[in-house]
Amino acid sequence: MNIMNPITVVSKWPLKNGCPPELIKALEKLTEMTRSQPGVLIYLVNLQAPFPVDSNGSPICPYPNPIPLNEQKEIVFIESYSSVQAFSDHFKSPAVTDFLRENIKYFREDPNNPGFPDTAETTEFLDRRFSIYSETKA
Repeated sequence: MNIMNPITVVSKWPLKNGCPPELIKALEKLTEMTRSQPGVLIYLVNLQAPFPVDSNGSPICPYPNPIPLNEQKEIVFIESYSSVQAFSDHFKSPAVTDFLRENIKYFREDPNNPGFPDTAETTEFLDRRFSIYSETKA
């Protein structure tokens, strides 16, 4: 992979005991701080949601209630950067280092890398091949 190629990251951070409101506030702050970083193309922070379709692929109506915060199992980050360097800069930024220092207590920690979430089995780096961007609103 060329260091100047766009890179996408999908990373699941396992929670210890659900997602407390304090963590939601910290994730909002992290997202806002990340917004102004150079090279950040997409930065999505996601909670788990109920499966929206039935076994036939039809939408479930009414849509199932959200999964309560205290039952959340993981936070899923979907990120895209203009280059590997932009990802590296984000990862080393105060936004991320401060977030981890202050909030690692909410995540299952990596036994081989204290201070970081246990994402070894749940992080993928993707080399973008095809894209569709839509400006339409649902």
